[in-house]
Amino acid sequence: MAECSSRSKIACEIRCMNPDVVEEALNRLRPTGKEWVSYTCQISGKTEAILLIGDELARRLAGSVPEVEDSNGMKILAGLYSAELCECDVATLTKLPEAEVIRQLERFVASGIVAHRIIHGMNYYRLDSDAVRQAIKGAIESPDSGSGGTILESTITCPECGHQKTEVMPTDACQYFSECESCHTMLKPKAGDCCVFCSYGSVPCPPIQENPGRKCHDV
Repeated sequence: MAECSSRSKIACEIRCMNPDVVEEALNRLRPTGKEWVSYTCQISGKTEAILLIGDELARRLAGSVPEVEDSNGMKILAGLYSAELCECDVATLTKLPEAEVIRQLERFVASGIVAHRIIHGMNYYRLDSDAVRQAIKGAIESPDSGSGGTILESTITCPECGHQKTEVMPTDACQYFSECESCHTMLKPKAGDCCVFCSYGSVPCPPIQENPGRKCHDV
């Protein structure tokens, strides 16, 4: 497991966010567009898709969220849109100076739109504002944001208790397990399905969406 001792400053020697994957996504990113980066948390082992937004889209969104002072802050909030991240991973994702990442995160916590907790000595942050989440959701679902028609959110329904949870699906990996937050049943794909989203989700995984005639076992 990666060691990280972030406190008053970012001091992680090993980071979960792969900088090469981030760089590839940034090279594809249009000013008004979005890209998704696959991220595997080394604490939970869960793989998620993390949002990157272009400079122009970030500027546009920053003007609609009172708590955000500039496009850098909006890029940080976009990174927290679908997952809880350590501050070191936020820095890797946004490529912002670490001091700027810490300053912005502290501002967002003080304003109440981001929640903070310490896990194994690491500072973790998550988006805690429905208003900000809806603003980001509306912007990235806009036709000019480069969505390509692929839906990345799917609501998983537990077959045991009926509990539902909406998650952002990874774009380049299959999520084989998902634990129900209500009854703690560990869900796994049905026979012939590649992931829990294809078995229990309201929307199948991105590879199946992009290739409708494709069978799950071909993914």
